[in-house]
Amino acid sequence: MCGDQKLIDHVCRNIKNMIFEFQNDPFMYLYEAGVQADLYFRLARSWPLDQNVTIKGWEVKEKDPLDTRSATGTMSPFQCQYPHPRGKTGLFDIAFIDTETVKNVRNGNTEANTYDLPVLVAIEIKLCKPTDEITNEYIKDIKKLMDYPEEKYKNQKHEVGFTGIAVCLCQRNDEFDEISTKTNDTNINGRSLKFIIQSLNKLQLQRGTVYSILVPPGKGKDIWIDLYPNQSVSQEPKP
Repeated sequence: MCGDQKLIDHVCRNIKNMIFEFQNDPFMYLYEAGVQADLYFRLARSWPLDQNVTIKGWEVKEKDPLDTRSATGTMSPFQCQYPHPRGKTGLFDIAFIDTETVKNVRNGNTEANTYDLPVLVAIEIKLCKPTDEITNEYIKDIKKLMDYPEEKYKNQKHEVGFTGIAVCLCQRNDEFDEISTKTNDTNINGRSLKFIIQSLNKLQLQRGTVYSILVPPGKGKDIWIDLYPNQSVSQEPKP
């Protein structure tokens, strides 16, 4: 698999491009599903095809000359609606699964559960439309990422780390003001969200961190960002 930092840079670059275009035209999406599909397409189409993993598919027990299904194929490491290992928590909007685990554990076979592989990067997206009350749902997204069990990586020969990104896109300034006010200082898992104001161009992601990103409408406007665990940043905290 490509190096961890190459993956993180790839994700960061595509998220920044998506946010940049959204801020220029915040009503380009009518529904949250449109944002998810757009970002997934950006991530998957520009990821090296040779990083896909070969998997063994189903076996056709009865030969049928009209059955053209292949017994093998390749699986993209980027997947939509990928299960969180704690089932009740739900699904990740977009996930990058650890294809090295597929190779190491299964050696290209389907003996392990393809739907229960370690996730290296997970992305949650919220589209805050006018009249939406979305603050609680966004907080649930952040908690879902913070609760990802690191024990998924025990006994692996290579070092990996989970990175989570929860993005909330706001179509109107009053909606952004409301959700930013309600989420700042919110306690999640014993810590308070502490957003900083940062230029989109300066956004950088690091492995092993959960990011909460609030995006206001308007070309060139700064984003709000919280990091968990907290890391040193040059910007002043939002009072």
